[in-house]
Amino acid sequence: MDTNFAPAQKSSLEELQAEIRFVSLHPVINTLLRSVAGVLAVLNKNRQVITVNADLLRTFGFTDASELFGLRLGEIVECRHSKEEPAGCGTTKFCQTCGAAIAMMICQADRKPADQKCCIEAVANGENVDLYFKVRVVPVTLNSHDFMIVFLTDMTQDQKWASIERVFFHDIGNLLTGLEGLSELLVSDEPESKNVKRLNRLVMRMSKEIEMQRMLFSNKASHYEPNFEEINLGHFIKELHGFHAASEFSKDKTLVLPQGFENSFVTADYSLLYRILVNMITNAFEASHAHDTVELTISQTQQHTAFSVHNSGVIPPEIQHRIFQRNFSTKNGGGKGIGTYSMKLFGEELLKGKMTFISSPQQGTVFTFLLPK
Repeated sequence: MDTNFAPAQKSSLEELQAEIRFVSLHPVINTLLRSVAGVLAVLNKNRQVITVNADLLRTFGFTDASELFGLRLGEIVECRHSKEEPAGCGTTKFCQTCGAAIAMMICQADRKPADQKCCIEAVANGENVDLYFKVRVVPVTLNSHDFMIVFLTDMTQDQKWASIERVFFHDIGNLLTGLEGLSELLVSDEPESKNVKRLNRLVMRMSKEIEMQRMLFSNKASHYEPNFEEINLGHFIKELHGFHAASEFSKDKTLVLPQGFENSFVTADYSLLYRILVNMITNAFEASHAHDTVELTISQTQQHTAFSVHNSGVIPPEIQHRIFQRNFSTKNGGGKGIGTYSMKLFGEELLKGKMTFISSPQQGTVFTFLLPK
């Protein structure tokens, strides 16, 4: 049969059955199938499946490995191009640029491991799906029989988020640049208008918020340029009260805010300080029960201003040493483990302060941010 890339030849049914019996009884292959985490398949010299592990079955929705015997990788993942040629996967014009097919050919030609990235246009439940894998193909010879072990790492979501990040931050950055320019013009035209000034401040805050999110995505503090200004603590506390009133986490809970700071000031980046305090308060609410009280206190010395948030909950001792670790969370669901991490990152890396906490049955939990003067 003709091919546009890899050899088209397939093993006969008798050859396949003999290879399947051989690997099913081989202790090395059985150990790999049981012990290696992630998607794994063993292929023969014609790139056909002769055994797979349980992770592969789960990942691609199969219940019995015998359904896959003799198939090629593209046919398992339902690549939409795998049926375009009589010999199937590896023989179409699209296979010339397929990372999985390239890795297999390199592995067979050089008899050494090959790594490639592979993007696949698949069909799942009648719908087109874009998949993205990291593929590693390792040659192995057992009793004069040549096989390939294929390891797949699904990077589809990572690739999707990376693309969203690039497009989002690029496009929203351009949009915000236009909004900032327009709001500055409005302030110049109507310098006495409170609404125009408020609009300008909100646009600037939004721009800073986008910069902070970009920094969290990249985990690089250099992506944010702090804008230090004199902040009236009385006005700042009023904004925190507004956050409390609108927060879903504060339902049936009480926030106690300090009084008497109308004539007190600190120097900091407003957006960063606000984000740190909002995260501190949000975490306290999340750790509290209905009708509990969360309290913010502020104290000032010649060296620093201390912002402390108290709640009656207790952080288990085994959790405390990892409380500021990125992605670590005791909560269910994705996207967790950023709140306390960002508090420390923003407060220490950018505002040059110090983030600490104490937690015990006697004291409850208190997070404190020390902002230097």
